[in-house]
Amino acid sequence: MIPLSSPGSSITLTQLVTFSVRFWQDRRHERASGDHGRRRQPRRGCVGYSGSQPGRTLTETSAAGGTFLARLCVDWESEALRADRATRVALLRTAPAIHREGVLKPMIRLADLELGGPIGGGRRTWPWISVDDEVRGIMHALDRELEGPLNLAGPVPASANEIGRALAHAMHRQFLAPAPRFALNLALGRDATESLLTADAPVRPAVLERSGFSFAHPIAASAVRAALT
Repeated sequence: MIPLSSPGSSITLTQLVTFSVRFWQDRRHERASGDHGRRRQPRRGCVGYSGSQPGRTLTETSAAGGTFLARLCVDWESEALRADRATRVALLRTAPAIHREGVLKPMIRLADLELGGPIGGGRRTWPWISVDDEVRGIMHALDRELEGPLNLAGPVPASANEIGRALAHAMHRQFLAPAPRFALNLALGRDATESLLTADAPVRPAVLERSGFSFAHPIAASAVRAALT
């Protein structure tokens, strides 16, 4: 298991994932000998590529969405694919991480103030992933030499309400007062609210599942419990 940072640690979530993957790559390289094949180059983006597409199961082959973040992801991936022919590129579309320093951070603050509740209605499907599974998924992609788009997301869809209730239950807080969309727009800005909090994106990790990856936290409630322990 990858050790996670404590709540007071100065190590950010991104630094944790980056360090873990680089450490694994270094050890793998030390064990390899005589490998003159194409270099593997994972490029990290996010599942925001799909934007908001209610009612559709979104896999790696689905069309890009129309949100601000989706357009940004298209640009990122276009640049990544300009790598030379000697490079095998994996486009990592990472879901928001269920972690104290990830998507849970603002929700924990609201819960501490007894203001936890549905976000923008709460029924939209949020893509998510535990930090353990994010790191393990990247390692799996490198080990299996996967190429192209790769959704790093939990296998079982969850609504914003389900994640919020799991957090409130783990923190022994109530889950009552809703956070209306207009308030989120004022606090975070329209683009961030649309792309990160109120988008409806039922993302499936089809490539990971087909390649035999096993999730440590297949449901969001399990990921929330792990993040708070």
